[in-house]
Amino acid sequence: MYVDGKKVSRVSNRGQGGEHDYDAPLRTIDPIDDWCKANLPKWGSQFGEGDNHETDLSMHISDLVNQYSILKEYKKLLRNKLVFLPKHLKGDSYQTMPKPKFGNNESLNRWIGRVGAKHPEHYVLNALPTDEAQKLWMKFNTNTQLY
Repeated sequence: MYVDGKKVSRVSNRGQGGEHDYDAPLRTIDPIDDWCKANLPKWGSQFGEGDNHETDLSMHISDLVNQYSILKEYKKLLRNKLVFLPKHLKGDSYQTMPKPKFGNNESLNRWIGRVGAKHPEHYVLNALPTDEAQKLWMKFNTNTQLY
């Protein structure tokens, strides 16, 4: 874990439902936890009754690991597929199409544009700027946005 570009602690988790483990003393971790609670967005459970919870350090780390995993899956998918998301970003299914091999990126981009024009109800993530496509993918997969 880095704070302002400086390594503060290593973080690990055994993956059995327990808290994260830090190799730094709590006096180092507690101020970071307090900062997270004060500055990161509050969250509520879909099962709660409008209750909001602070985002503590543990929740923030878990969220970052989850985001990393989702984006890793997305990048792997983009290598060989065109990825279509419904423009309403609802549901849990998306469509893919094998990406053909072209001699150059210009030909591939023209082809992607033609395919996108045939599917106006979908975003073709391959045709969008990287940041925009990743935000849409994250929103579709988590119903949240990147910080």
